[in-house]
Amino acid sequence: MVYVDTGSYMLNGPMLIDVQDGGTPAGVVTICGSTHADGTTLDLHGLGGNVIQSAASYVTLEHLNLTGATDGAGFAPSDGSNDGYGAHTTIRNSRLYGNKYGVHLYWGPDDTTIQHNVIDGNTTAGVYSYSLGTSAENTQIVNNTIIAESADGLRLEDRISNTTVQNNIIQVSGSGRYGVWGGSTLYRRLQRHLRDWRGVRGELVWDTSDNIGGLASGQRPGRPQLECGSAVC
Repeated sequence: MVYVDTGSYMLNGPMLIDVQDGGTPAGVVTICGSTHADGTTLDLHGLGGNVIQSAASYVTLEHLNLTGATDGAGFAPSDGSNDGYGAHTTIRNSRLYGNKYGVHLYWGPDDTTIQHNVIDGNTTAGVYSYSLGTSAENTQIVNNTIIAESADGLRLEDRISNTTVQNNIIQVSGSGRYGVWGGSTLYRRLQRHLRDWRGVRGELVWDTSDNIGGLASGQRPGRPQLECGSAVC
């Protein structure tokens, strides 16, 4: 367990967690910020890269405020060249804001859990997944509040499978933006959950405005496949 005290820390560059710094199934490495009201903020203040970039497996981040990666992410598992690194990562009870992406899942990390976070004020997407290499398996996105202004809430593009998206509050605004934008398989799975939202069925909470599609398929970019105002889906 690594504790980071209360305060706002201006970083000189990305915080890198290398492969050898990871844990094991029996001994997960946890980086834990303060539970004090002032919290623990790691601020990249516009420098290049990601606030935390981890190639290590079996790492948990909690009680952290990650901000200032205006051209990167609050958290990313690699720099885009480490195929499949950063598996079994958990991000919970944290806030990821003021970045390009809140979480950017590069190159297929398996078993990523994003849970009980506030992800807001990121300029492109709250959670973005894209890979040209290994597929990301068993991604869990559960119980988060995601607020996106002129950005997408969840943009889950290629090579992400066996994904659970459950009990999230997603609020998006801005023309052509989506609560969830996914490839065709993910789209069909989520569409089944969302189809009967008027009857308050399914698992997702939505609040979309300006006739923005709550869900879109990667096969038809830019065309909303489901529209709802305020809905419990």
